[in-house]
Amino acid sequence: MLWRERNWKTALLATVPRSGTNYSTYCLHYYHHLLLGDSDIPLVPTRNLFADRAESLGINMMAIGHTVCPGFDVYQGEHRAAWDALTFYIEGHNWAAHGISQTEGAFDPSVNPDTRIALIYRNPLDQARSFFRHALNHVDPAVRHRIDETGATVGIRSVSDYLHTVGLDAYLKQYLTFHLLQNTYPDQILMLPYEELVARPQAAFTTMLEHFGHEVSPARGRLLERAIHLASMDSMRKVEAALGHTIANDQRAAGESHMRDGSAGGWRKHLSASDVEKVDARLRQFGLSIGDFRTEV
Repeated sequence: MLWRERNWKTALLATVPRSGTNYSTYCLHYYHHLLLGDSDIPLVPTRNLFADRAESLGINMMAIGHTVCPGFDVYQGEHRAAWDALTFYIEGHNWAAHGISQTEGAFDPSVNPDTRIALIYRNPLDQARSFFRHALNHVDPAVRHRIDETGATVGIRSVSDYLHTVGLDAYLKQYLTFHLLQNTYPDQILMLPYEELVARPQAAFTTMLEHFGHEVSPARGRLLERAIHLASMDSMRKVEAALGHTIANDQRAAGESHMRDGSAGGWRKHLSASDVEKVDARLRQFGLSIGDFRTEV
């Protein structure tokens, strides 16, 4: 294991879909170049699982993406059998896992004591609202459809339909791996609510970076503040205008934006009290409850 021979420090920033993946990627991209003192910062970060911004953070290798927690494959504790029955309805919910698996345990907390992991997760109600809206005009038909109980391919009709048929199980399939392993590796795995990232980005990014072992001094804090501004919603929409397509380039309709509404509580316009009760009942099967998440502003 090359990383072990070199005593590499690694960092994984995992995100639940529609929970600040591009925001975090762009912010860390800008912060990296500001740390280096670059005057000409590339508009768009390199599209690469293993981020080029690791070195400036004092990390040997860093990955950003949607993935289950490395090391969960050998977990045999509580809820394992129920977790096995959960599914990702599309591969995109776990797209980074394959690349991470090729690093011979560099990001696995059971193998590498010098790895640090952070998961940014959104409350499941607003995550479903945001994902359904994003899926409406997605270029990939698989994102806009699901397989029903008869085996037929059908369009996903609403936030409620998405949440109860495929969305919540996909959310749990990812979220639980970090939640359950954090009990074993509390110093290596950080759970960071997306709502905190939106409400207090400077504090949230500082917490994340210092978890990764990167000290945010007052001078670095000023650079981070600038990077956050460069990655703001208004700034990212200007980036999309310059690119001529959305940040992820995955929408069919003209005029779409990857950035919409990152606030908490918008689910109330789409989900009923009965929907929330059903979600809470499903969560309780895994020792969770809706009260564990920040569902309001």
